[in-house]
Amino acid sequence: MAELFTPERRVEILENLLIFLQTDDQISGVVLVGSTADNFRDTYSDINLLVVVADTLPVYPIYHKWKTRFTALYSRLSSYENGRDGDNYHFGCLLDNYLGLEMEFLKLEKLIAKRKPWKIAFDRVGNLETHLERTYAEEQIAAPIREYTRIMETIWLPIMKCVAALRREEIWRALYLLEELRDKAVQIAGMNHGIDTHGFTAVDYLPEMFLVHLRHTIPTSTSPPAIRRALKTAVVLLFREAVLLEDRMSLTSNAPLRKRLLEYIEAYA
Repeated sequence: MAELFTPERRVEILENLLIFLQTDDQISGVVLVGSTADNFRDTYSDINLLVVVADTLPVYPIYHKWKTRFTALYSRLSSYENGRDGDNYHFGCLLDNYLGLEMEFLKLEKLIAKRKPWKIAFDRVGNLETHLERTYAEEQIAAPIREYTRIMETIWLPIMKCVAALRREEIWRALYLLEELRDKAVQIAGMNHGIDTHGFTAVDYLPEMFLVHLRHTIPTSTSPPAIRRALKTAVVLLFREAVLLEDRMSLTSNAPLRKRLLEYIEAYA
């Protein structure tokens, strides 16, 4: 059985990757993101890179070249790749020493700083930091509005389906839908408090009172009454955070929808 990577080996792999990438004039720069930008959080942190390709060049040939080189250098347990569009390609893998690695190749115009921290590994054009700061400032305003609108446009779906599942005694489906509502409540709370809740990254750092209420969205058992209680708590918590966000960002109130959905849960759940 292969041993778990050491922090020293992780740093060595990262440094080698950066040396390799910096030799390529087709690459404008590399940005370290997540815990990679902060000297790694702990033993379990992986490597995350954003590789910025020169604006005048197509991304795919450069991405394919480096993916091929990397896979020839390191043994892997598993890997995946996807192309989100013609200017954005993602490669992730698990090395045989259990080190995770993710690299995204993209053009500068596609580089958007959605969260901190980040760290410039190298920059040939001299404007990566300015670009990241500008897009981050824009996202601080645009992202919550965009995400909140997306959530509220469809929030009735998991609520209605969860109620229906409970009445049909479809316990595991109800639990799944309850988890979806809990996740949405966490997302909105993260927007309210400026905390990254993507993938539940920093949920533990949300205000303690929110976390107290969040614990009550976990059913005490898989019985329908316990799930009903948790459902009501989850929806009330979600809408409480929604009101805070609407007030803070001067968004259109969803009060009529909230009122009707809470009435529906009281009557039918």
